[in-house]
Order: sequence, then structure tokens, then C-alpha cells
Amino acid sequence: MGSERGVATGTLGIIQVNLDARRNAEVEKVCKEYLAREVDENDPDVEALDRLRDTVFQRMVVAIARQGDLKRAIKAVDDLIETNPKNWLNHELKAKVYRDAEQNDEAVKVYLDLVEKVGKDERLEKGAREDWVADYRYALSGVFVEMGQIDKAAEQLKVLLARDPSNPTYNNDLGFIWADHGKNLEEAEKLIRRASAEERKLRKKLSPDLTPKDDKDNASYVDSLAWVLYKRGKAKEAKPLLLEATKDPEGQQLEIMDHLGDVHMALGEKAEAVAAWKKGIEYATTSKRDVKRKAEVEKKIKAAK
Repeated sequence: MGSERGVATGTLGIIQVNLDARRNAEVEKVCKEYLAREVDENDPDVEALDRLRDTVFQRMVVAIARQGDLKRAIKAVDDLIETNPKNWLNHELKAKVYRDAEQNDEAVKVYLDLVEKVGKDERLEKGAREDWVADYRYALSGVFVEMGQIDKAAEQLKVLLARDPSNPTYNNDLGFIWADHGKNLEEAEKLIRRASAEERKLRKKLSPDLTPKDDKDNASYVDSLAWVLYKRGKAKEAKPLLLEATKDPEGQQLEIMDHLGDVHMALGEKAEAVAAWKKGIEYATTSKRDVKRKAEVEKKIKAAK
């Protein structure tokens, strides 16, 4: 039993490393080899192993799609859906595959269908239904952002906030997307400040003995606040926040360094801006989002020179 779980866990680790490196053909190969293993139905750990197999299958589908074979990836998911049409996790996988392939119109259709159908699924307890629908609405908001449909993304986040007004993530995300697109800047700042305040309450609740020195705000939320201040013409106020955020390992990201570079430029600090952008490129990942931003940052560096 232990060895079989060890094999499964080790396989997932190998798969993730290859996924991160975008060695998608290797991911598919490893997944297929694992899924071809015989399952011992008498294994007392069989339910956990089945869940692990589901995860391996999901990774395989993503890898197939990333190789440019979206049709084959979707067919694999559709075959699963056909055998169990009310397993919402398979529908969710389909939406994720479409999103990863930048087929966002199709991803939106699947997520909207999930919001409607899961919301009516009486097999689930009310709380579980609402949680699932919230997850799908949140994912949907992200797809709309990627499509540049900010008002539709905001609409989903507003629905989520109506249900859970103190949720730090929802407050920060709505505030940030408004700030990033120059919309409702005063309200955006309020939402972002609320996000940090609510997260502080959660930290205090979970760790009552946390000292002020160790009680640091989420670097992403600090970045959001700095960005909305910058957008409101307050680059001088934004600068110390971004400098603080970039000291945090969690803040050492291309996007945050890009923001710092923009703030430096607004303050006439060209050399510091270029240094921040160059450092940001060092932090760039292989994600599509970072690849796109990296190209934009490289243009800024060239223009500054």
C-alpha cells in the first residue's frame, strides 16, 4: 500500500516538474505509463489512489493541449463527461483546458454552464453548492480579465463580494483590475485597503501571538495598493510600498518589478527604472502571462535607453 502511494506521489512530482518546464510530450508519456498500471481494487487505500489517478489524467490532458492538440485533449475530457455527465470536476477540467489553450470564449461557455447547473444540483448540500459556484465565478472573472472584458470580470467579483464581503481575495482582485484599467480608482483603493485589513484580521485570528515585526501584509496586496496610488497620480506614495514589497520573496515577481519600474520613471528616476525592469526579467517564469509581460518590459528598457 505504502509503496503504491509512494509511486503515485513520486509520479506527480515528476509530472509537475516537466509541466513547469513545458516538456509536455514527456508529461504525456509519464502519465500514460502510470495510468496503464493495474489497480488493485482490494487495496485499502484504493480511494486515495483513484483520486491520484484522476489528478494524473488531468495533467495528461493539459499536456496534450499544450502540445497544440486541443481537439484530442477535449475529446479525452468529453469521453469522461459522457460516462458521468454530472461529475462537475470533468466539466471544470474542460474549462481549464480551453483557458490554458487561450480558447477563452469556449472556457466562458463551460464556466457559465457550471454556474447554472451546479447551482441547481440538489445532490450537493447548500453550502457546498455555493462554494463550488463561487469557485467557478472566480475562475470566470479571471477569464474575462484575460479577454479584456473588465466590466464582466467585475460583475462576477461583485456577485462574490455580495456573498462574502470580507473576502480579501475578492476585494483585492476587484480593486486591482479596476486600478489596472484606470476605472473607479477611489473605490478601487478602498477595496484594496479593505483586502489588507481583512487579511490582517485573519492572520491575527490564526496566530494571536504574531508580533508586529512578523505581521507583514501580503506582497501582492501591497503591490495592488501601490499600483492604485500610482494610477491616482501618487507615484511618490507608491514607491516606498513597492520597495517594501520587493524585499519580500513573495514580491520578487516580474509584474511587481514592472510596476516599480513604472513608478521610478514617473518620478524621473530612469536608471532605477531600468534596473527594476532588468531585475524583473530575472524573475520571469515560463507562464504565458510572464512571457507576454517580459516582451513588454524589454520594450520599455529599449525605449528608456
